[in-house]
Amino acid sequence: MAGSRKWMVYEGDDGNEYAVQIDESNGEAANFADYGILYEVAGVVLPVLPKGFQMRYANAQTNANEGGTRKIWVGTPNSGIITGAIATLLLPYFSGTTLGAAVAYAISSIVGEKSGARPKVGDTGILDGDAS
Repeated sequence: MAGSRKWMVYEGDDGNEYAVQIDESNGEAANFADYGILYEVAGVVLPVLPKGFQMRYANAQTNANEGGTRKIWVGTPNSGIITGAIATLLLPYFSGTTLGAAVAYAISSIVGEKSGARPKVGDTGILDGDAS
């Protein structure tokens, strides 16, 4: 179950950074940077994810009676979760509002990010009377 939510930084496959609000413990376990420490203190405002954009994630499961399966958003494209260097995550378990012991989740699959329509820089090349 989810714990507290927090603004964190997601790095897209293209290197752009976005502000996202996600579960704090999952974000810390899955390589999201802390938005407040990096940007808010400096007065920098990052854009939020564009419409139609879906972050990359890992499906994770446990054999324990608690928890079952989870979708874990992954903050950076070079995370050990994505590269396969990290095969298990220890994540907190909540029973109602009570925090239980950490539960080991095995990464079962990875799903890459999906981006919606993004603006393109190119021009069609048709001479329509404008300067470019």
